Amino acid sequence: VWAATRAQPVHAILTGHTDWVNAVAAVPLADGRTLLASAGADRTVRLWDAAGKPIGEPRPYLTDVYSVAFDPSGKRLLVSYYTEIAVTDAETGRELARIDTCRGGRTQLAMSADGRRLGFATDDGTVKVWDLENDEDLTRLVEDVRTLLVQRGVNDQALVVEFVLPNELLSQAVEQ
Repeated sequence: VWAATRAQPVHAILTGHTDWVNAVAAVPLADGRTLLASAGADRTVRLWDAAGKPIGEPRPYLTDVYSVAFDPSGKRLLVSYYTEIAVTDAETGRELARIDTCRGGRTQLAMSADGRRLGFATDDGTVKVWDLENDEDLTRLVEDVRTLLVQRGVNDQALVVEFVLPNELLSQAVEQ
């Protein structure tokens, strides 16, 4: 684990997955702690404290887990696997909702700063914005789609998805 603000390792090693780790997400909690989640090709999600100590038992899934994302409060953990995204209670792992990504493939996730919207992109080129409060696809609204930045890699796989403010996106486009 690296301290992003200092670009230095904090010497926490997340040991426990039995196969590749596909993604790691972190969220600062109101009490000052940081919660981490990791998504594995071993079909599990694992929670950790910032020192790399496991929290609870591994959470099993039916297929490889591709990506994880916390809402800003740390109360919900979103998990992408197979053709679905599970919205779970971060503390208990209980599934609160499920979003069908339609075609499947590796799905990368990003939460909006207010925790109300989820952005995701799949290997097949699907990019969507989802309203988590109303369980509704917002992709048809152009301004919502413009708030997503998707970086693609080898074979056009979605590598990174993040929300950006529309004015930031506009200034990036003008500079190019």
